[in-house]
Amino acid sequence: MGVFLLTVPVWQPLTSPGYVKGLDGPMAPALLYEMDRCFDDGQLPCRWTPDVGQGYGVPAFDYWGPLPSYVGELIHLSGVGIFETIHVLHVIAFILSGLFMFLLAREFWGNRGGLVAATFYTYAPWHASLVYVQGDPGEHWAMALFPAVLWASYIVIKDGKAVNVLLLILCTTALLLTHNLLVLMLFPLALVWVSAFLMVTKEWERLVRLAIAGVAAFSLAAFFTVPALLEQDLVHLERAKGGYYAYAAHFPTLNQLFLSRFWGYGISVPGPGDGLSFQIGWLHWALAAVFVFLAPFLWRKRAAFWAAAVCFAFFWASAFIMHSSSDFLWRRLSLLQWELFPFRFLLMATLTSSFLAGAAVALLRARPRFALLLSVTLVVAVVALNLEYFRAGEREFGPFDGAAWAVGPRSDLWVITQPQDATAVPGEPAPAKVQVIAGDADITQIEQGSASLAFAANSTSGARLQTSVADFPNWQVSLDGTTIPHDHANPLATVSFDLPRGSHSVELKLEDTAIRKLANYWSLAAWAIFIIFAGSLIARAGWTAFGTTRGRNDATADLPARG
Repeated sequence: MGVFLLTVPVWQPLTSPGYVKGLDGPMAPALLYEMDRCFDDGQLPCRWTPDVGQGYGVPAFDYWGPLPSYVGELIHLSGVGIFETIHVLHVIAFILSGLFMFLLAREFWGNRGGLVAATFYTYAPWHASLVYVQGDPGEHWAMALFPAVLWASYIVIKDGKAVNVLLLILCTTALLLTHNLLVLMLFPLALVWVSAFLMVTKEWERLVRLAIAGVAAFSLAAFFTVPALLEQDLVHLERAKGGYYAYAAHFPTLNQLFLSRFWGYGISVPGPGDGLSFQIGWLHWALAAVFVFLAPFLWRKRAAFWAAAVCFAFFWASAFIMHSSSDFLWRRLSLLQWELFPFRFLLMATLTSSFLAGAAVALLRARPRFALLLSVTLVVAVVALNLEYFRAGEREFGPFDGAAWAVGPRSDLWVITQPQDATAVPGEPAPAKVQVIAGDADITQIEQGSASLAFAANSTSGARLQTSVADFPNWQVSLDGTTIPHDHANPLATVSFDLPRGSHSVELKLEDTAIRKLANYWSLAAWAIFIIFAGSLIARAGWTAFGTTRGRNDATADLPARG
């Protein structure tokens, strides 16, 4: 309850009228609208988004973490509006961020230290930026799941219980389905974190359970992760490393990271004139630096020392990676370039510095009054220093027009997920869904689904038709129920084909490739096994509890009556 209450001030502005738009704001409701279309006509798992990309469609959910949109759709189906649902997603992420950081830090710093760490994580400047400046539910959810994965992996090493393995599987699966690029960021920290505790505890047999959890999580998320990994060459992902997205243009300065308290609602630009704040937070980096003096006192608490040491190392590594002096690493490490923006490592800096904030409190456990005083002081200070950032910039008060928002302005999502054969980026919304570019034909009864397009066509002499559907493998065109060949010989790579004379029923439908089919069945099998195993574990625990209760009742019944 305490963790929930401390999050209320940061998400309370989301309960006011008007949608908090942010820099990425149009993308979130657009994707939720597209997910709703998938649910309406049964495109599950949802892959194709027909309205995104100026109405030509892109396979957004093959490359963009779908979990927030799936959860949002469940909320939306209960009657909550599109805009309000996005706000609810942010509220959930705020609460989970505080909760999981508390659970993680409590393992090492106790309840007070855990509460301090959770407060620092919740009130971090970058946390405010993700919601009120950038408007990105995906990255916000990843921020909530980072401490969840670290916490779950630690308790698996600590006690190896099957229920904790299941918890680690779920947390890792959720992160894989939320933000695949940020998984790359967490992986080195998680690897060092796990290695450190395996060496400290000598519980090497736990490595098997950790490996099982990793394989299981990947399998549960395979319907998304496998196509995202193996079908990268089908879209223009290379655009994410050039132009505005070139990493070299987005290195924060030391002043921006450590000293400046500038706050703005603009974008990152080359040089120091950014409209976006990159501050770590004065108290955050100060308490991370204090670990140097606390380390000798933590040495006897081996687990706590190594947890803090790992976070201390990754905090300063994150600060280095964000600075231009790390350019030689960015040039040599292609995987690092997939993070797109160096300032994205503010998430890692926030995670590690918030965890370290609880260390000082833990050292005062023998003096509870001083520990309480320090805890209250730190909580009040970080709230007072950063609460002002948790306020909305631009709000949208108009009604939500799904198709208009989905077609919307140019965004990095549909530019990089445009099919590879497209040589031009559409500059304006698509024209009619079906165009006659040669010959004659009457087009009627047009019906578009989330991954289909059907219409009636009548031609007296035959015609050449071009649709406003980007040709991504495997779009199929059927004429009167028979599949016919098609091509995409135009700059936007839209589906085109020849129509013979006569009256015809035409349908375009997106079919899964072999890789997508394999991924779907892989995930389906994994979820079936997971549910069976989890169900048996719950049943066994229930039976054990029943037996214990029954034994106690029998023992009570056998006691002699008092008289």
